[in-house]
Amino acid sequence: MSSKRSVSDIMWKSVLVVSAVVAFVLWLASANAPQSFRFSDDFSKYPAGSVGEPNWEATNIGFEVRNGTMHTEVTGRGYAILKVALMGRSVTVEATLMVHRAISTEWKIAGIGIFVDERNYWHIALVESPDAQGKKHFAELHQMLDGVWLSDVQDPTRLTTEEETGGFD
Repeated sequence: MSSKRSVSDIMWKSVLVVSAVVAFVLWLASANAPQSFRFSDDFSKYPAGSVGEPNWEATNIGFEVRNGTMHTEVTGRGYAILKVALMGRSVTVEATLMVHRAISTEWKIAGIGIFVDERNYWHIALVESPDAQGKKHFAELHQMLDGVWLSDVQDPTRLTTEEETGGFD
């Protein structure tokens, strides 16, 4: 009987050890698994005149929280970057963008982007051509890759357009 007990005890201890190892591996896998990151912002919680610190960083003057929204008047390139965002393989971005007026007679562009750094990002934007070219409206999705703007339409990193829909007003 004592031999049965010792075999039984050994089997039970083995089951406990295997269970502990499996539990540890599952815990480790879940700890290293990609986590979903969701962020929604209410600009009314930031002081008027700020750029939404500490969650946001502006790369250009002209960004300002006013009346619970982020306002901008930037000539040239400028970004308000969400500093608390995590890197991810799959990213979904949703924003409400309202263009109130043009501050230039040249290209007018306003949009949102997936920003890694100044040399690597995607942007989707509403665009108006220069006044002298008829102020045509369209949307664009373009990429800056390793410092090359429009890398999505240039070799060797050219992407294929599935469908061209033309301009819109």
